[in-house]
Amino acid sequence: MFAWIADNAATIIAIIIVLLLIGIAVLSIIRDKKSKKGVCTGNCSTCGMSCSYSKKRK
Repeated sequence: MFAWIADNAATIIAIIIVLLLIGIAVLSIIRDKKSKKGVCTGNCSTCGMSCSYSKKRK
């Protein structure tokens, strides 16, 4: 078992790093949604004026 881990240590470390990066991205998205940050820049020509930003401007 230890020999297998030693032989595949680089792959295991790479997988752990990728999983950590995915976790950080997901947590960042969740945090942004909770704080109501959006990707809307106020350019309503692309979203058809259905976003909350355009409703506040009216």
